[in-house]
Amino acid sequence: MYGAKSALYFYRDMVYGLNYLGDPALRVYQSIPATATFAADLDDPKTVIVTADNQPLANCEVTLSMADSLIESTITDLSGRVTFTADLDPSFIYNISVVKPGFTVSRGYLSGSIVTDVDDNQPLPGSFALAQNYPNPFNPSTQINFSLPSRAEVSLTIYNLLGQVVAVPVNSEMAAGDHTVIWNAENLSAGVYLYRLNAGVFSETKKMLLLK
Repeated sequence: MYGAKSALYFYRDMVYGLNYLGDPALRVYQSIPATATFAADLDDPKTVIVTADNQPLANCEVTLSMADSLIESTITDLSGRVTFTADLDPSFIYNISVVKPGFTVSRGYLSGSIVTDVDDNQPLPGSFALAQNYPNPFNPSTQINFSLPSRAEVSLTIYNLLGQVVAVPVNSEMAAGDHTVIWNAENLSAGVYLYRLNAGVFSETKKMLLLK
């Protein structure tokens, strides 16, 4: 007769088969680690705030890259903040990764006015969706959330009431998941604006109000 076997559960950080530093070996944990997440500072989109369990996460390595080329790497301060010094072209989409031993890796996208965070530990959305911006009304920055059930060519376009394009915060292929865009309208006049998300066959438009 065989004795009872004790079960040992592991958590694997899959990340498409490798971790964010390019190591093909999967990391194995005996307990589920906390997740490091990040968001843009509403007052300065080039400043990233890293948190875990809603607390600032210091001493994280935050890297900025594009097309596998490293642009900048820096470490978060005690408040969990880093500010990139590189000049960013708002027409380009950059990659961001946040790494700290003992935490799952967070990745996302950055442009001249946006930061989006993708949580690999969450289930994928079941459908395309565009949320109402928050806050609304806003001055000068607001957050726009949208969901992609699969990888898609995405454009997020801002219009004035005359139908003129005033900004295109996103125009690129993006991975499936929940995405957050921080849009800064400090150079625009007060009024009602429209924002439209096109992703594959999906298209939706919503209104927002800029106050000055």
